[in-house]
Formats: sequence, structure tokens, C-alpha cells
Amino acid sequence: MRATKSPHVTANLADVFPPEAVIVGLEKRTKDGIVGEMVQRLVENQCIAPADAHSLVEMVLAREQLGSTALGNGIAFPHCRASVTDTFVGAIAIDEEGIEFNSLDKGLVHIVFLLVGPLTDRETHFELLGRIAGIGRQKPMLLQLRGSSSPEEVSDLLKEWDADNGG
Repeated sequence: MRATKSPHVTANLADVFPPEAVIVGLEKRTKDGIVGEMVQRLVENQCIAPADAHSLVEMVLAREQLGSTALGNGIAFPHCRASVTDTFVGAIAIDEEGIEFNSLDKGLVHIVFLLVGPLTDRETHFELLGRIAGIGRQKPMLLQLRGSSSPEEVSDLLKEWDADNGG
């Protein structure tokens, strides 16, 4: 099962971000393009209906307008809750070169976690965001993710993170 449905179940990042949702090396080099590329991955994985892709990109970018989710240390986590899904779905992009994402520390972003959750489960949404933010505070984990060369390697790291951090 890929997504967490109950607010009382600890969310596993490895379930929300499976290997097929990991992009190693981005084609797009702008925030809008990256979000679009990641949403397209959700469509390809049948997590989001193709008809909902454009509106989802707009929702995520509207959230980014409220304040950048690139808080520093090379990580960003654009997110939203939307009616396009009834489970938690996500995509991860790893880019060695780094991209401009309006980071609060003015640095480039190398790891982007896109999280989309249902409107009905705010608690789990915030739990997942907190778990992602926790990764952002752990330099060794950030370096391991950034150096990952395959989606499976990223997935293995998330499974270790979940096991070590109560997931």
C-alpha cells in the first residue's frame, strides 16, 4: 500500500515516496518546470488523474507563493492538500547540480519532496511534512540522498529513515 489513510497511523515516507516516484536528475530547471515534472510523475504512476495535473501544479505553485518551502540545506518540500487524491502521494527529485527554488538560505536546492494529501487528513499531512523537515536537519542523510544514483537507493534510505525515526 502506497499511502497512509488514518491520522493515527505513523506515516512512512518510503510508502508515500516509492521508487517509481523518484526522479534522479531533473530535466526542467525552473521551480514551475520542476513542479510540473514531478506532478507528471504522479500522473504516470496513476496517483493523479491526467485531467487534474494542471490544476495540481497551480495549487502547489500557489502554496509556494505564500512562502518558499525551500527552508535551507538544499532541500525543498512543495506541498498541498487537494481533492485530486484520497491518499498521500508524492514524488522526489534529486539533482546534483542544484536548482534555484527561492531558498531562504539563498542556496541551490538538490532534493525536492513533492507531497500531495487529501483534504480530509490534515494531521497526517503535517506529520509527513515534519518527517521531511527532519531529513532537512540531518546533514548525513541529505548528503546520502543527494549522492543517490538510483530510485531504489533513495527508497532504501527512506526505509532506513522511517525505521530509525519512528516510521
